[in-house]
Amino acid sequence: MPPPQDSSTYRLLVEGTDDVHSVIHLMERHGFDWDNSHITRPFVANSGSVEQLLEAFPVALKGPYDRLGVVVDANMHLDNRWAQLRDRAVSVGVNLPAVPEALAFVRWFNRLFVDLTP
Repeated sequence: MPPPQDSSTYRLLVEGTDDVHSVIHLMERHGFDWDNSHITRPFVANSGSVEQLLEAFPVALKGPYDRLGVVVDANMHLDNRWAQLRDRAVSVGVNLPAVPEALAFVRWFNRLFVDLTP
């Protein structure tokens, strides 16, 4: 499978290497064809840690992406994790709700996808 290029207009920020592999295999399992270069394939960006992901998040929000996704662990202190994402989004003019709508929160905000995985 040729990896999507870093120049893809679809970007998914994840915390680490395990998350990169998990997302890729989960998408394959559900029929996503990573070998099809005729579709827009997301670049799954390994941030290295949740701290580095949180630093990259506001920059990516202002980036040239058509779609931006975030997958972060929230198995402890869901409210705190959400507040971290929300505060960084607000810092660049993107407003997210004050609280997530559900425990496992998955939702599209315009061009932003957020998954807080318990």
